[in-house]
Amino acid sequence: MNVLNYNVYGGYESTVLLEEELVSLRSTASGLYIPHVKSFDSVERGQILADIIDPLTGVTVAQTEAPEDGIVFFAKDSPLVMENETLFKIVNKLHK
Repeated sequence: MNVLNYNVYGGYESTVLLEEELVSLRSTASGLYIPHVKSFDSVERGQILADIIDPLTGVTVAQTEAPEDGIVFFAKDSPLVMENETLFKIVNKLHK
């Protein structure tokens, strides 16, 4: 009948993510949280993702590094962090 004539353009390739596939990065100290990346940024192995600073002395007490190449799926956005709190979740690059 040819009633509808609609052009469909390319879209995005979707992927289902499982919680087990995400790499969680947790803080090793408490203090002020200074992130260097945000959600959906690409990261490389060894890249510094965030600093944790002692609020009384201003000294960096910990740094968070990317354990592997991937994309930041989740990034904490509060300025204060407690020890062992989740800072980032990274997923392997999906579509190359």
